[in-house]
Amino acid sequence: DRLHRRAEYLRLQKTGASYQTAHFVMYAGRLAEVDGTARSRLGTTVSRRIGSAVVRNRTRRRVRE
Repeated sequence: DRLHRRAEYLRLQKTGASYQTAHFVMYAGRLAEVDGTARSRLGTTVSRRIGSAVVRNRTRRRVRE
């Protein structure tokens, strides 16, 4: 599962594990769902230093794949 909301990213930045490379940062951790279960979630951020929005989105898609 992926992270979708900004609040989820912020929560994982504080409590989850992160892995950083020269091109992107990946956050992983367990977030509680509405029904009380916890599932592993993954989020990726790509810096503007990488390039335009097209290049950043392509990078995100390739990482997810």
